[in-house]
Amino acid sequence: MVLTGLLFGLFALTAAPAQNLLSNGSFEDGLADWGKADPAIFEVTTGDAADGTQYITIQSPDSADHALRRVLTGLTPGEQYTLTVRTRKNTIPDLRIILRDPETKKYVGLLRPLPSDDWQAVSRVFRAPGEAIGVEISSRAPGECQVDDVSVVAGTVPQTDPAPASAAPRPEKKEPFGDQIAVFEAFDKVNPPEPGSTLFVGSSTIKRWRTMAKYFPGVRVMNRGFGGARMRDVLNYEDRIVLPCKPAHILVYAGDNDLAAKGTPEEVLADFKEFVRKAQAALPGVSITYISIKPSPHRMRIAEKTAEVNRLIEEYVRTDPTLGYVDITKTLLGPDGKPDPALFEADGLHINEEGYRRIAPPIQERIAAASAVHTQP
Repeated sequence: MVLTGLLFGLFALTAAPAQNLLSNGSFEDGLADWGKADPAIFEVTTGDAADGTQYITIQSPDSADHALRRVLTGLTPGEQYTLTVRTRKNTIPDLRIILRDPETKKYVGLLRPLPSDDWQAVSRVFRAPGEAIGVEISSRAPGECQVDDVSVVAGTVPQTDPAPASAAPRPEKKEPFGDQIAVFEAFDKVNPPEPGSTLFVGSSTIKRWRTMAKYFPGVRVMNRGFGGARMRDVLNYEDRIVLPCKPAHILVYAGDNDLAAKGTPEEVLADFKEFVRKAQAALPGVSITYISIKPSPHRMRIAEKTAEVNRLIEEYVRTDPTLGYVDITKTLLGPDGKPDPALFEADGLHINEEGYRRIAPPIQERIAAASAVHTQP
């Protein structure tokens, strides 16, 4: 079934609450109806939540997918429903409440609560794909969060809790990647970054690297990847999600989306140069590394342009000792000299965990070299 109008923006509520179709959505009966859960990660808490009710405290230790999952039945196919969730004390930058078609496993809707000290309620309207909908509370990053009411009600229902002052306002829809950037900004507001980190920024190759921290033990890494980003987008958001963090080392992966959108190698180089100029002006002495655009089975049509971008940027970074270049191309090739499909997801575009394991060593070497420069007396 083709789903239309599923993803409406988050909105502030004013009407009285309707009947919650999700049994035990307020966790009054602990984790009953919510399937199997690790009690060390999903802890039932009785305390100072609204009206003295119970809630769950999520204590996520790492970037693995820790989730509560259940299926709600009895819906009317094609009808509109509203999902609402209340959270507070959220320090998990990748906390998601996911709606999924239980038959096809496809996304129907997604909520990403903003980091906040106070209780906040966020909602999303969706159309039922059938008589059932899967509901998941998923944490994919280290941190903690308290979750109170999770509700699914019939119709388009306004929300009762305004977003607290500590939550960043949602950007206008016309702003590309606005929701993803707002999450980073809100997280930094609640948890100010400590200067001197090693910050990765770029497209989905960075965003999807959820196991990044394990490959760089002893290194304080930050992941600022946002899916679909071009080098131009990384440049445009540099002032908001990179420079305020004051990293000691910035590693950039971007450019293949530019080429796929008919951008030129020269444009990618120019945008990277401007990114470097701004970073060096704001953060004197910062190390900046460009990670080469990877080859992929899905984008062999732009292979020549990809190689040209890599050549131009590798040549450019030689002009400045604070700049570096990491070539990950060879690590992803098979014996035939072509991208090894075994290292990629089914889409032929995104690398899988084995792919990340392959590209990690040359990046580790570059981080060690840059760190040695920063620690010299």
